[in-house]
Amino acid sequence: MPQSDGFHRRNHIKIQNLANKFRSFRDVNYDSVTQWIDLFDRNHGELAIKILDKVFFVDQAKILAAYQSVHQQLVNMYDDLSHVYFVGYGYAGSSGQSMLYRYKIANKLRKTPIESNFIYMSDVPNLRLVKDPVILFIDDFLGTGDEATRLWTGKKDDTAENRPALQDIVPPNTKCYLGLIIAYETGIQKIQSETPICVLPWQILAEEDRVLTDASRKFINEEKQLIRGYCNRTGCAPGFATGYGDTQSMVVFEHNCPNDSLPVLWYEGQNWKGLFLRR
Repeated sequence: MPQSDGFHRRNHIKIQNLANKFRSFRDVNYDSVTQWIDLFDRNHGELAIKILDKVFFVDQAKILAAYQSVHQQLVNMYDDLSHVYFVGYGYAGSSGQSMLYRYKIANKLRKTPIESNFIYMSDVPNLRLVKDPVILFIDDFLGTGDEATRLWTGKKDDTAENRPALQDIVPPNTKCYLGLIIAYETGIQKIQSETPICVLPWQILAEEDRVLTDASRKFINEEKQLIRGYCNRTGCAPGFATGYGDTQSMVVFEHNCPNDSLPVLWYEGQNWKGLFLRR
């Protein structure tokens, strides 16, 4: 039910500020923010505004700062980057492929001697010819760590699509890192315990960042229950009702929204249209 005209007048500046906050996300503007808020019951309009206010929005400036931080971590370990290779974590169409370019731009590595070290996943087996290679895989987000781990092990549907497991194409004894903008502690623990990959994150999120848990202080208990109700109202699959793997994230990137985030933010169905629709 749409919020009242009085509600919109009273909250005009707040709504405008939110539209400005998210302006780099495609198709987000004052009208779309207003339409999203209007999906909430009339007595929950303030909660809708609070949800958007608590979103951790990663815009271009944060992306550049994050990848500069990751690169500095790498430089602190390796004085000579000539044997370090940079690879998008995932195959064609994955976020890792697109973020690799942003990493290059963030660290001003275009037209430098190591630009040729930015390679495709299909080039990784050729590193067997390189002495002591190091790979820095690049991606944006790590939630549960399930998908990242499966990509390494080959379990799930990667092999069914004739995409080899990374563990089968990465040369033995190659030191591997995964550079990320945001990573949950649980995801880091999973991938580092089940693969030889070491994670280099910019921001680490913990239990208190799972916004519907008792540890989180972003919302009071009554609000948490209401948010759970709206997540169920979206009609998304049960496995995503609080974000994939019950991650309960509030992270949104300017280029996409992880399905680990609450579905009220990204899900589109018969009864709901999220503000940050996934590609």
